[in-house]
This record gives sequence, structure tokens and C-alpha cells, in this order.
Amino acid sequence: MSSILESFMIGIASGLVSSIIVTVYYRNKDMERDRQNLFLEIRKYQRQLITMDYSDVKAVSDFIGENELPSIHKWIKLKPNEKKIVKEFNELVLQIQEQAFKCQYQKIAISQNNRPKEDEGIPHEEQGDFESYRRRVLIMSSEILRLGRKDS
Repeated sequence: MSSILESFMIGIASGLVSSIIVTVYYRNKDMERDRQNLFLEIRKYQRQLITMDYSDVKAVSDFIGENELPSIHKWIKLKPNEKKIVKEFNELVLQIQEQAFKCQYQKIAISQNNRPKEDEGIPHEEQGDFESYRRRVLIMSSEILRLGRKDS
């Protein structure tokens, strides 16, 4: 009876240990897959920003309003250099969005013959300098392409 109980306990213990090992292994695989998918989504978003017609402020504004930046889930572990690149990219997209909204606001104000005042913080040029944003997105291309690579 004692040997049966002992065998039963050993079976349960070894089953628990092996299931924990397998679970941890596959959880790590899933986290890496999610991490790589995040980088793929960032690259897709970035490609769309590069090919966009920045002379059409409404199209820029619509694109950014309708297409959310890829979200970083809390279980995705990024390396410090990857965090830095993703953060810079997100900040650049927010700057583009802000500039597009300011230009749209300005066009509406002009069309209503109600030009905003200087102290409202709205730029008075007809078109934001969106080409400089396109250049900045292009400059980030090589860094974004290296995201998730083993050699980076």
C-alpha cells in the first residue's frame, strides 16, 4: 500500500513539474511571437506613413484617426533599445497627428473667415511642414526594420 501511495505521489509531482516546464516554454514562445507581431504591425504602419500623400492634410488626419498605433501589451517584453525606437516612433506619429489637426482647424477657421488669434497656438502657415515628417519617418526606417532581429 505504501509503495502504491509513493508511486502515486511521484506521478503527481512529476506531472506537475513537467506541465509547469511545458507551460513556461510555450508561454515564452507565445510572448516572442506577440513581440514579433508587434514589430510587423509597426513596420506596416510606418510603410503606410511613408507612402501617404502629405499634401492632403485631411487624408493624413483621417489615416491617423482611423488607424491606431499598434498596442504594446503588458506581457510583451521589449529590450531597452527597442523600447526607445518604439517610443520615438509613437511620439513622431503623435506630432504628425497634432500638426494635421492644427492644419484642419486652421482651414476651418479660414473658411469661416474667423482666423485664429496668435495666442491660440495655432500655426498660421497654410500647410504644415509634412515633408519633414515624412523624412523623419524614412530616417527611422532602418531602426524599425532592425526591431526584433537577433543581431540588434
